[in-house]
Amino acid sequence: MHMERIGIIGGTGLVNFEFKDGPNEQYHMSEKRTDNVIVQTEYGEVPLKCMTINIIGNDGDKELFFLQRHHNGDQANKPPHSINHKANMAALKEACCDVIISVCSVGSLEADFPPGKVALADQYIDFSGVASTFSEEFATFTSVTEPFSMELNKMLESGLRHSQGFDNSDERMYYTYWLAQGPHFETRAEVDAIGLLGGHMVGKKLLSDTFKTCKVITDTAQVTDFLEGVWGSLAMMDYPYPTDFMGNVPAWPVTEACKHLDKSYSQMELLGAIHQGMCSNCIKF
Repeated sequence: MHMERIGIIGGTGLVNFEFKDGPNEQYHMSEKRTDNVIVQTEYGEVPLKCMTINIIGNDGDKELFFLQRHHNGDQANKPPHSINHKANMAALKEACCDVIISVCSVGSLEADFPPGKVALADQYIDFSGVASTFSEEFATFTSVTEPFSMELNKMLESGLRHSQGFDNSDERMYYTYWLAQGPHFETRAEVDAIGLLGGHMVGKKLLSDTFKTCKVITDTAQVTDFLEGVWGSLAMMDYPYPTDFMGNVPAWPVTEACKHLDKSYSQMELLGAIHQGMCSNCIKF
């Protein structure tokens, strides 16, 4: 596969793309040049970060074009339903990209797709009703039986297995992406329906929904760091009587929190149980 010019689309989970100072020995790359440009397309303006990347040990350079799909000038991120997808794709086409890799933060419905795992989509389901075509006047039929490049996915799979230490060839790497039309989160009934209809991952941040955060969670470390802090505090205050010097904490708070974790759960049920135990009415920080 010819991959001299590579387009990368990021979202709320990948807001920027940059290298630290100097060559990145871990990934055998170094940044030679970066330009931020505005591409004028017939559908609107699109900001692109254009980078020349040297693969260490390779005489040839690669051109990388990073696009933040939620770009909105100097304002806050554009909401999902307002993203100008036509302009975004037109800009990457004008950049003559050989391949385009899109990165999405998703909620998982599968037990073998835990938070922190990076996997690939080989199929998608789109019942949003939003037209996904550039053909507005004449019917143009395009086969999407295999909607993603199988050749590119195989190359990405190799790198993802290596970087995540998946030595077991049985580790699942492919899932079906369910395209949800934001900006609202899914109801419990909608999530159940997605699972029944074959969806494995949803283009929303279920962590944000479950833990009812003020801002969208963009990194699972935001949750794990918080939970580690809460568990540490509970362990230090595991007294046989209620305390209030660090919030309203009941007697034996660790036992109270663990009452919600005393049985087997599915992936999504476990998130809800953790939230109930850590953020319930009986434990307030």
